[in-house]
Order: sequence, then structure tokens, then C-alpha cells
Amino acid sequence: MSDTPFNPATGVWSDAKKGVRLTLDTRTRPGMVLATIEADLSKHSGHSAEFCILAEVAVHDKRAVNDEKVLYRQKVVLRQRVTELAIPTEAFRDCFTYQGKMIDVRLHGRVKVDDGVLWDTALQGALAHELLRRPAVDDDAKSIVDPKDCFCLARNFAAIPLPNKINTLGLGLVALVIMAVNTLVGWHDQMAPDGQAYFYSHRDSDGDAQSPLVNSLMLSGGAGAAVWFAMRNQLRKYMRFEFARRPGRISRATVVRMNELVRGRAHVDLRNVVVRVVACNLEKGEYKRGSGSNERTVSFSEPSRALVLFHKRIALIRKQTPVEQYLCDEFCFAPMFDVLYPPNAVSDTHGLYVHWEVQLLHDTFVDHELVAETTGLAVDEFYTAGAEATAAS
Repeated sequence: MSDTPFNPATGVWSDAKKGVRLTLDTRTRPGMVLATIEADLSKHSGHSAEFCILAEVAVHDKRAVNDEKVLYRQKVVLRQRVTELAIPTEAFRDCFTYQGKMIDVRLHGRVKVDDGVLWDTALQGALAHELLRRPAVDDDAKSIVDPKDCFCLARNFAAIPLPNKINTLGLGLVALVIMAVNTLVGWHDQMAPDGQAYFYSHRDSDGDAQSPLVNSLMLSGGAGAAVWFAMRNQLRKYMRFEFARRPGRISRATVVRMNELVRGRAHVDLRNVVVRVVACNLEKGEYKRGSGSNERTVSFSEPSRALVLFHKRIALIRKQTPVEQYLCDEFCFAPMFDVLYPPNAVSDTHGLYVHWEVQLLHDTFVDHELVAETTGLAVDEFYTAGAEATAAS
């Protein structure tokens, strides 16, 4: 539902044709949203109305799948021309307006008047509820959270144990067979007349023409990507790298020793290794792709703001030597609370999230990433401005 006409001078949203006016005021009383519903009693006297404050995640895409949730709801009966509601902002403190790369988070005030007919009278206006300013971040978030993984396939394959070598070769063989057979089926169905295709039809569920060969190639590509992901997991077996103990509650004062956070051993000597702890905001949402029977919903997680909490370069890690022996350092989570925004989600698939992980990076072998849980995050401490939070993002 889009916002109805808005007058910036008065802050009033109105629909004169249906005799209802909605005023949203966030300035007169700090910490309160004042909602005023003006109704023409000759049309709406005695009718029930519902006022809601909603958070909406709007995806930046031509075929966006947006989502919203209700933060506050109050029902009233219109017995007077003017009905005033005062809603404390504490009722939706954990949600705020946000403009990002892939999503916007918007807050709306919405009133629906039950007219007793098929269509209710509805008005919706935007609410500005901004968070404390955050410092500008110049770095490319994606390069920090998901750095390009450069490795030597031959040397990496040679470094993994025999069972994992067999698994890797088996996965590669399976991928080749699946992709070859699927492509041949697609080629046959492309050349075959309607009614003689093995698997891929010349028309989608809407009756529109489609290419069986193109569909088979897309499916082969998806299968190849899935198998390659599994092969990369096998290639990581050149070493064991895992969490030893995750911190429970994470606050500004939380200090973690790296040798208590992670542990592991390598099967070969590792030279020039980088171990990092990084954190970022993740923008999550969905959009549609394809058409007809091939239409699908695509979910995305896009790093938005990122920072490095810990960084250490290790010249040599001896094989079969505990990695934690080289990580006697510690780091603090305080910068994360100053730089990142707190979680601001409307569902499991839409919104702004906090993410942090441990990375082990190497130029010859596949990188390791350990994604941490954020269930113990002290969310309230994001709302306490740190000394560095002085500039707008």
C-alpha cells in the first residue's frame, strides 16, 4: 500500500473524498507519536476504525517481494469528529527508518475505517523514526565479509586426506554425468516436435514459448554450482578449523581471547596465513525471477556496512600444531556497536541483521569462514552512542 498524498508543510495525510483525515505528528511531544483521525460523522459515525504502526521492508528491484509487520495496533469507534491517539515510541523502539543498498526499512501509520461495504476507507502516512548517527564507512563491505578466494586447486587437492580426495573426484564425476545427460536431454527436446520431448516442454504453464535447451543449461548450471560448493567443502579438509567456545552475551564490554574462541590443526605447513574477525550488517530480502512455470523467488543477503574487529598475519603454522598456539591475542566488540546498526527485521527473510564471523585466509588453499550466532547480542547497547559515532553514514 503506497502513502496517500502528503503535505510536507503540515504533516497531514488526507483523503477528502471519503471524509477521513489522518495526521501524524512526531515533533510536538518527544517520545510520542500523535495520531489524529478526523472523520465526517455523517458518513462514519459509529464505525469501527483500526490504527496501526507498521514496519515495511522495500526491496530495490523491479520485481521486488516486500514484507511488513505490525508493530502497534489500536481499535477505536468513531463517535466524535476528532479522535486523538498518543503512542509512545517505546512501542516500536527496535524498528527505525533505514536506507540501504538493496533495501529500505520504512515506518508507516495506517488507519482503516470499516465502512460496512466491500472497500474500507484506508489512509497511510510515513513516520520518521531515525536512529543515532553512525560513522561513515568507506570500505567495500562485500570485500571484507566475502573476500575473493584465490587458491591452487592442484596443491589444495594434494593436501587433503585420501578419503576427501576420493569424495572430491566422485563429486566431480557425478557433476559431469548429470550436466552431460541433462544437456543431451535438453538438446533432444529442443529438436523434437511438441509431444515427443523427454522432459523439457516447448511451452511454459502460461502457454508461452520457451527453449528446452536454455532450460536444461540453466538446470545444469545450478547442479554444477551445488556440486562445486560440496567440492569446496572437501577441499577445506586440508585442516580442521572450528569454534572452541562461542561467547554467550556479546556487549560493548565483551573481550574475547582468540585462542579460546577457535581451535584447529592443519595436515600441511601453512605459510602467510591471515586470521580475521569481521562484522557487518546484512540486508536481506527477496525478488522474483523467471516467468510462468519457471518463476521463482530468490532470497539475498547483501553486506552493507563492515569492519574488521581482529586481524593477524601468521608467517608459519606448522602441520599438526594447534592453531590456537599462534593466537594469544584478544579483541573487543565495542567498535561493532559504534559502527553497525542494530537488527531491524520484519521477518526471517526481510530486514537488517547483524553478522560476525571468523576467517582464515590463505592464497594456496580454500579459505575457512566460521559464522557466529548473534542470539546473545546486547541489542540495547547499539542505541548508546559511542565516542566514534559522530558522522552520518
